[in-house]
Amino acid sequence: MGWAVRLLTYKPALVAAPLVAGLWALLAAAEEAMTTPTIEDVRLGVDAQGRTRVVLDMDARPHFTVTPQTGERIRIAVDGATYEDAKGEGLGIVASYAAEGGMLTLNLGGPALPVDSFVLPPAGGVDHYRLVIDLGGVSPETFAEASAAPAPTPRAADTPTELADLVPAPSIKPASEETPAAVAETDAPLRRTAKLVVIDPGHGGFDPGAAGPSGYAEEMATLEAAKTLRTILTARGYEVILTREDDSYVEHEQRIEMARRSGAELFLSLHADAHEDHSLRGASVYTLSEKRSARFAAEAKDAGNFSLYDVSLAEDERDVGAILFDLANEATQNESGRLAGALVSSLSGSVPMINNTHRKASLKVLLAADVPAVLVEMAFISNPEDEGNLRSPRWRRMAMGAVADGIDDYFGERMAAQAISAVSGG
Repeated sequence: MGWAVRLLTYKPALVAAPLVAGLWALLAAAEEAMTTPTIEDVRLGVDAQGRTRVVLDMDARPHFTVTPQTGERIRIAVDGATYEDAKGEGLGIVASYAAEGGMLTLNLGGPALPVDSFVLPPAGGVDHYRLVIDLGGVSPETFAEASAAPAPTPRAADTPTELADLVPAPSIKPASEETPAAVAETDAPLRRTAKLVVIDPGHGGFDPGAAGPSGYAEEMATLEAAKTLRTILTARGYEVILTREDDSYVEHEQRIEMARRSGAELFLSLHADAHEDHSLRGASVYTLSEKRSARFAAEAKDAGNFSLYDVSLAEDERDVGAILFDLANEATQNESGRLAGALVSSLSGSVPMINNTHRKASLKVLLAADVPAVLVEMAFISNPEDEGNLRSPRWRRMAMGAVADGIDDYFGERMAAQAISAVSGG
């Protein structure tokens, strides 16, 4: 069940272009200086369900928006890049395309909206980034409502509260263009299946955590960062749950259970490090140590506490439960390691990092057999410069944008692996 692909190639020039925000905006929110992307190729494909895939090949990670327009058009804007004036025939739901200035306009053959937008990083022998946009048919009324929605003010990265009001784009993460997409049979129109992420702002209430030289509390640093990350991820099409919304304390067990019961696809706990040596600074990413994971599994099996993937196993299924628990625990720890690696790669170059950035520890908040989980120490709040960064809305947007990029990369790599497994029968 692969994609029929047609290659449309052109080499654009580069000029500065503003970031335009729209209803279906999916934003790479870090606003620090980055390499402006060169759009090298545009490819169109159609799958067995009639979805049309648009792929833009480029040499740097893009900041982009995807916006429905009246007249059954979709506009794609990539920040910092422009296209040579170009026109061409389309494929599938795309009747034709036209590039002008900083916009690529897709003229549709019928009403359609993005059911997925995603950036795939270089991987598997591919040495460039790929902006992937999948379009699925919708009713004329749905398209009219989407295209008529008011756009937020320009420079959306500077006004994060406005991004929270955007209707998020549906998110069914695509496979790599090099591998056939394993797309499940669905009834038209395609339904939204956004990935659910639980963000845990560490500490809170009677537990303020560490404090910086000027008195800024870790509980506030984590909460403000979590809300910024939620804004960014929501704009990219994720569903997001925070374990706390205010200065209140939530037990570790409740945080874990919230992730499990909600069906979260990953759990990310935010903290700020502290040390008596105030010169230390930088971010780090933690996953559960193998020793603590094994002990947790043993304790759960001894207690018959088998509740995996929202399915509780009865006492007479104890042996089966033990086997499933072991498999889930191992698979989850592997996924947690992959998530940590993606976050470290994305954060590196965006924020200061400590040596041996990916660390393992016996952290109770990471104990969930069936939800990949990581803990991010965003910075050393005990360091005056890091404390200043944690206070800064601009730095938070940049740092949490890098975290969101890492989450994007993790899901992209996971979907590519799943597609390969589905095609090979593994």
